[in-house]
Amino acid sequence: MTAARRSAGTETGLDVLLRWVWIRRRTPAQDIEDFRNGQPLQVVGFTKSIGGAVMVSVGRGKQIARTRQGY
Repeated sequence: MTAARRSAGTETGLDVLLRWVWIRRRTPAQDIEDFRNGQPLQVVGFTKSIGGAVMVSVGRGKQIARTRQGY
């Protein structure tokens, strides 16, 4: 089985630096083609519901649900 790679929209600090020096990463179109050919992709997502919502104070008595990151 082929190791999963990050999707085109997922960036690390290194990816940002490479973009600044005009080194291009993969495109969403390449991701679609790879997915159709069976290549697993790792995609970052955020959720409010897994593990229950945690409310965080944002000042002046207001609270928002904190999102959790996952792959």
